[in-house]
Amino acid sequence: MPTRGPRCGSSRKAGVPAVPVGIVGTREILPMDSLLPLRGPVTLRVGEPIPTAGLAMRDRAALTRRLRERVLELMEVKVSAER
Repeated sequence: MPTRGPRCGSSRKAGVPAVPVGIVGTREILPMDSLLPLRGPVTLRVGEPIPTAGLAMRDRAALTRRLRERVLELMEVKVSAER
């Protein structure tokens, strides 16, 4: 699960697509109690761009929600509907 929320304000302001990116495997190779990374696979999954042209400030929450959902799909994370 991502520790930080998606940042899409810049892409919305510039009118360029927001590209969801999911990174899988870092938790296993970078344990919190370790000073050095372990060996292991890390996968970078890049999703389809989400258009932002014409979106207003009031659309920011919906865009952020959509981007977050897509990143979680790319990471194959199951999230409850309450979130």
